[in-house]
Amino acid sequence: MSIIGLIFAAAIAGAPAGADSTITITTTQANQWAGSTVDVEAWDRPEISVEQEVNNGNPGDVSAEVSRNGKSLTVTAVYTGAKKTYFFGLVKGSWNESFHWTVHVPATRPLTVDVSNGRVSITNVTAPLVATTSNGRIRIDGAGPILEARTANGEIDAAIGTLAGGPPSVKLRSSNGRIALHVPSAFRTRVDASTSNGHIDNPLSDGGGPGSASARTSNGSIEITVGS
Repeated sequence: MSIIGLIFAAAIAGAPAGADSTITITTTQANQWAGSTVDVEAWDRPEISVEQEVNNGNPGDVSAEVSRNGKSLTVTAVYTGAKKTYFFGLVKGSWNESFHWTVHVPATRPLTVDVSNGRVSITNVTAPLVATTSNGRIRIDGAGPILEARTANGEIDAAIGTLAGGPPSVKLRSSNGRIALHVPSAFRTRVDASTSNGHIDNPLSDGGGPGSASARTSNGSIEITVGS
C-alpha cells in the first residue's frame, strides 16, 4: 500500500458505529474509474476503518465521505478528479485506473455493500448482509443466515458460517456466472436453484426447514454443499 493510502486510512479510521447502526459501503459515485474492489472484514471493535490503495491513478481523485442519517451510517467513495469522457460505454483514457478498499466493520451490524464495477469480498459478517456489484465476483465467507448477493456478470461464492439470527433468508443472483453456496449441516431450508445453461448439484432441493433460499443464474453451474 502507498504512503498516500495509509494517510487516507488514518483520516477515517475509528468512525464509530452504534450498537443499533446499519452500515452501507458504496463506490457507485466513483464509477468514473475502470474498477473499484472492496474487501470487508469483520472485527470486534464498534467502529469502521477504511484503507485505500490506488492503481495507475491519482489517489487524491477518490475520497471517502462518511454520513449519518438516524441509525444509518454510509461510507461513500466519491470521485473528485477531472470529468471523464466515454467512448462506446467505456471510460476514455482511464481504462487501467482502479482503487481498492479494505474495510473493517463490526460483525453484528447489518451491512450493505454496493460496488460500481469490481469484485466484492466479505468475511465473517454475521448480521443481515446485502452485496451487489455491476460487474465482478462476489465472495462471502462466514456469513449469517440472512444474506443477498447480486452481480450482473460474475460468479458468487457464499458460505454461511452460523444459523444464529435465522430463519434463513438467502437470495443469490448472477446474470452470467456460476453460483456456489455452502451451508452448515444443521441447515434444513429448501434451496430453489435454477440456471438457463449449466449443471445443478443441489442436495437441499427437497429441504423442509423454515425460511427460504434460492440461487439463480442465466449462464453457469450451481453447486450447493452441506458441511459442518
